[in-house]
Amino acid sequence: MPVPLERPAVFSVSGWVVDAGSHDRIESAIIELEPVTGGLAGTTVTMGNGEFEFQNIPVGTYNLVVQPLGYEKVSQEVAVPYGGALGVEVEVHRPVPAAAQFRGDSKVSVRELSIPQKAQDAVEKGMGLLYKKSDYQGSIKAFRRAIQVYPDYYEAYAYMGVAYEKLGDASSSEQALRKSVELSQEHYLNALCLLAALLTDQRRFTDAEPIARRAVDLDPSSWLANSALGNALLGLSKNKEAEASLAAAVKLQPQNPTLHLMLANAHIRLREYPALLEDLNAYLELDPKGPFANQVRTERDTVQSVLARTQVGSAAVSATEP
Repeated sequence: MPVPLERPAVFSVSGWVVDAGSHDRIESAIIELEPVTGGLAGTTVTMGNGEFEFQNIPVGTYNLVVQPLGYEKVSQEVAVPYGGALGVEVEVHRPVPAAAQFRGDSKVSVRELSIPQKAQDAVEKGMGLLYKKSDYQGSIKAFRRAIQVYPDYYEAYAYMGVAYEKLGDASSSEQALRKSVELSQEHYLNALCLLAALLTDQRRFTDAEPIARRAVDLDPSSWLANSALGNALLGLSKNKEAEASLAAAVKLQPQNPTLHLMLANAHIRLREYPALLEDLNAYLELDPKGPFANQVRTERDTVQSVLARTQVGSAAVSATEP
């Protein structure tokens, strides 16, 4: 009899983000934890004291990726042993103007340097209100202040779109996201993914598909872009294409239980029941007490019954063949 596999031990990764020059801790910086093998283990935002924490992280080697507004992007490797990785300090540097003209990414760096500090501060404040305090109206005011100072601030428009969506104002959300896409000349991945998801939620699948495709073209390794495209394709009943996009999203971020449910929807449409059973089991393994857990268990029991009947029927047919 096979021996059940033990659930991997999981631990915490915590620390803080600091300015390399002043050693001030940086608030409201988005930080990602990426396994060195690929994918995304989690995303969080630093608190007022610059601290961050990831929980339920398996033992392994990861990269901490962070780029606060006005700073260069940093990727710092961290090993997570038994017991976890605590007190990790991530230093970030502001771009050097003289050097920025000669780097391969000078176009991005020059733009970052052109954003007034007052506008950057307003966006950081807005992000804190949006993601940590759920003060959506307050965050919109902060993002508007940033745009008044720097009208081409497409990131601020995207964050504003998120805030309007949280308030249930889909029209204003779409307007802000489209402005972000326009100002970035369709090069800001987050705005494209958010707009495609918004349109899909409104069942405007024909409008969502080309925007999601542009996001995938921009970054094929983005799980968010692939999932946005997969959901739009499902709405258009392009089920086989949807399965491919959603399978790519799952491969890029296998620890995300919601993605397994999205892929399950494609397999239901295609009547691929063995694959569907794998999707449902993966969801329950990752989130056994999640909001859809009971529904998924019921669906899994139904699928198992269907497969059992199919196997019995196949065996009966085989037995009668000469």
